[in-house]
Amino acid sequence: MNYSLGTTEYMIIFLCFAVFCIVFSKFMKKLFLIVLRGVLGLGAISLLNIFLRGSGLVLGVNLFNGAIIGLLGLPAFIGLYIIKLITL
Repeated sequence: MNYSLGTTEYMIIFLCFAVFCIVFSKFMKKLFLIVLRGVLGLGAISLLNIFLRGSGLVLGVNLFNGAIIGLLGLPAFIGLYIIKLITL
């Protein structure tokens, strides 16, 4: 039995998708920004690790550091380096 979607079914699917996007757009935007900050923070850690390799002030590039930086931003980035400096 072949069943092909008609115009009405496509319109219903499109409207459901549009409602889903509208409802979750604020949440998705926040989630995207957290992930973006985390990735940029890990990139900055990698760059600083190259320059600070000789001093021993090197942070690990891992999911935990990325999540902390993603959630808290620049103060967390600086705080991680301060904590590392204190524990040397």
